Amino acid sequence: MEKLAVLAFGEAEENVVKVTLLDRNTSKPLLKVRGSKEKHADFYSMLKNAEVDLLTKSLQELLTDKKMAGRFCYVSLPDSLIIYKCFKRNIVNLPNFKQEEERETFKAICLKENPDKKPLDNYQVAVMGVTTLGDFVYINVAYVLKATIQALQGAFARNKTALFAIEPNFNGLRRILRLHFPTQPCIFSNGNNYFWTNEQNILSLNTAEEDETTNYQVLMAMRQKVFDTNIPWDKIAVVSKNNLQLLPRWIVAEDAEKDYLALCSLGSGLRGMVIPGKDVKEQNGIKKLRQFFRR
Repeated sequence: MEKLAVLAFGEAEENVVKVTLLDRNTSKPLLKVRGSKEKHADFYSMLKNAEVDLLTKSLQELLTDKKMAGRFCYVSLPDSLIIYKCFKRNIVNLPNFKQEEERETFKAICLKENPDKKPLDNYQVAVMGVTTLGDFVYINVAYVLKATIQALQGAFARNKTALFAIEPNFNGLRRILRLHFPTQPCIFSNGNNYFWTNEQNILSLNTAEEDETTNYQVLMAMRQKVFDTNIPWDKIAVVSKNNLQLLPRWIVAEDAEKDYLALCSLGSGLRGMVIPGKDVKEQNGIKKLRQFFRR
């Protein structure tokens, strides 16, 4: 059994970090929750502003807890700090994903698409999904400011705790969604963050609109415009947190109710596990590119 600890950070209005202790077996589907703990502070601002000193002090109690000893530590970041982008490329112009040097070229292509066109080293990037339609490839990536990652790494290092990987909150939740809806596209919202996702890709919309239905329609229109294909509304699973309370039997947790951060933590624990009924074949080397932000 591998011992994990997942620190899931909430959005600005939550100002909380939730630590979930997990034991997992990667050779078969088995994930056990061994405990959880919350701490409230202005973590969102600390991450956004890369305040390593405040992060170090605020996380000290959690990271030095005896229950953390011997556990691989992962961090799940607030979705509002992540910038998702999808761009289109001709398949014949893309690098060969199976070669290490070509993968670096691919990452450079993604960085050139960074949201504010600032120097490439301002951001770190994760490939969230790749969809091939005809002669074109649609590449979905997630960007986070490098300063945020470096502040987290610094806070963990000062507290003498190894940080193994960082990912967006929704990346963890997406794995939970795939357990419930293995082939069906889903729409999910959390606060002002709206997500459309299927097995290959993610589209994100951040909005302050109060009308949830309108936001869903805008997100669907974005999806249709990006991919030049339409999916009927009745084929989409509109997911609420209540849809996600029933977990498979091989996820062992005492509490039936799961809040958003708990679900994200559970999803992070599924990384690298063989999930029953899922297609685990590697296509075009893309699986190797679905990495967390550079450590």
